[in-house]
Amino acid sequence: MTNGFIYVLLNPSIPNMVKIGQTKTTSEKRARAISSATGVPTDFIVLYDALVSDVEKAEEEIHTHFSGYRPNKRREFFNVPPKLAIRALIDIAHKYPIAPVLPTTIDDVLPMLKSRFPKFLDPNIFSARIITIPGACYLKVGRMLNGLEEYSEEELPLDGLKTPETITPEVVEYNAKLLGTLNDYDWIMISNIFPQNIAVEIAKEWEGPGGKLEIWNKNKEK
Repeated sequence: MTNGFIYVLLNPSIPNMVKIGQTKTTSEKRARAISSATGVPTDFIVLYDALVSDVEKAEEEIHTHFSGYRPNKRREFFNVPPKLAIRALIDIAHKYPIAPVLPTTIDDVLPMLKSRFPKFLDPNIFSARIITIPGACYLKVGRMLNGLEEYSEEELPLDGLKTPETITPEVVEYNAKLLGTLNDYDWIMISNIFPQNIAVEIAKEWEGPGGKLEIWNKNKEK
């Protein structure tokens, strides 16, 4: 048995079909990899994903569940409405719960982000969680776009995060506290939780002549 994500992807160029598959990294990385293939007119969007304890069996079950809606058995595309696919994935994921320790690896950071950056945070964001697994820590963000919930995961390229083989509540708390110390400039370097126009203004404020970054570096040298 191997932990992994089952995902539901949508490509705007083929709105009547969803792609349902699995990955042992993150669904966002998988979507980017598929989108980069030759012949794909537009990028895939992660509509929903679920972390399961046996990714192979969970994928097999959801593929079997929608087998009658699969035009090509060698491809993972299904003529299924997104909401129906997501509902089925939620039900199937409950059959493959992750190990008891793993729920402690998830921490809700949205309240902290709203408190610290009320004027900067993307208003479409309705959930933001850090998920720590052995060897990696990433931010999972949920956005409401055009009436649909869309999710993205990005591995956090941040020094100091703890990702040991055994994840404990203390490790998760440490990582959450570390993220709580980041300023607005730090966040635009590691994520896209701020709208692009705001991120550009933050970058100018920090990187311009006499900006915050220059002041910070001078204070660091003292």
